[in-house]
Amino acid sequence: MAYNFIQNFTTVNFSKGNLGRKWIVIHYTGGKNDTAMANSNYFKNANRGASAHYFVDETTVVQVVKDEDTSWAVGRNYGSNNLFGKCTNSNSISIEMCSTDGKIATATYKNTVELTKSLMKKYGIDASRVVRHWDVCSKCCPGWNGWGAAGCDASIWNQFKKDIVSGTVATILTPSKTTNSQSSSSSSSSTSASKPTITFKYKVRAGGKWYPEVCNLADYAGVRGKAITDVAIGVTQGSVKYRVHVKGGSWLPYVTGYNTSDGNNGYAGNGREIDAIEVYYNTPSAYANKYGYKKAKYRVAVIGKDYYSWQYDNEKGNGMDGYAGAFGRSMDRFQICPN
Repeated sequence: MAYNFIQNFTTVNFSKGNLGRKWIVIHYTGGKNDTAMANSNYFKNANRGASAHYFVDETTVVQVVKDEDTSWAVGRNYGSNNLFGKCTNSNSISIEMCSTDGKIATATYKNTVELTKSLMKKYGIDASRVVRHWDVCSKCCPGWNGWGAAGCDASIWNQFKKDIVSGTVATILTPSKTTNSQSSSSSSSSTSASKPTITFKYKVRAGGKWYPEVCNLADYAGVRGKAITDVAIGVTQGSVKYRVHVKGGSWLPYVTGYNTSDGNNGYAGNGREIDAIEVYYNTPSAYANKYGYKKAKYRVAVIGKDYYSWQYDNEKGNGMDGYAGAFGRSMDRFQICPN
């Protein structure tokens, strides 16, 4: 590891055990010239009513709460339409980035990326389950500009999400700024900056309610335990056509739109529980000629079960049946991205 690793466990600011490590939550301390060790000592023996599993600075990672125990980091809800209740203290690992006047140093960023990657690998946590404190309970954390909390510029956070899956670490941590018609990017790769980004946007309805839009694998659409009845899918490059199969019924017609107010072509579904979905992505010819053809990569989870295997467009063979899902089993989670 590039950083020094120290264990300095708190004796009071934690709860024994957890419900499984399913999420990683990124925070920042918001302090001035603070360090990982100073923070760990602050939480060491005095009852603070809060804690995190790890504190990270430019040289050091200090573990304050054991992974198999629960830290007190995301327990209060400050808003709505967030992950509160899904991602909890008892099913997540919290990482605090030390800051200087709220700003995260480049070395601290890199150490946080490496720590996050190691925890993802250790516990099989997907990048879609690496979230900000802001995503969980609408607290403005990480609050420095570039991390996207409270609607601020999210260029650093977007780069962080790339770095935890790409195997590389960005070296520029200046949030993008727009001046007139020109803009700069925090990306360290000129190739990725010039290549058009394909983003699937999607949302689902369950229990009579449309849930917030999800982009690619930033999260999943749906709520555990609630059967999905309608699905809307859009894409920033190219087009999609998709259809759903209703439980106890048949396949409904294909749709191509992305508009929850358009019951004809804006989404797939008729208010009945869905047990299968089929998606086909049409790559723009200009993009395909330069970068190759893409497919829709998608998967579902049925109520009470984990995700089924990834499906690619409407392909059959290799154990795949041309759609995601299982007839007779209501789905409650859905994910889609380009492949």
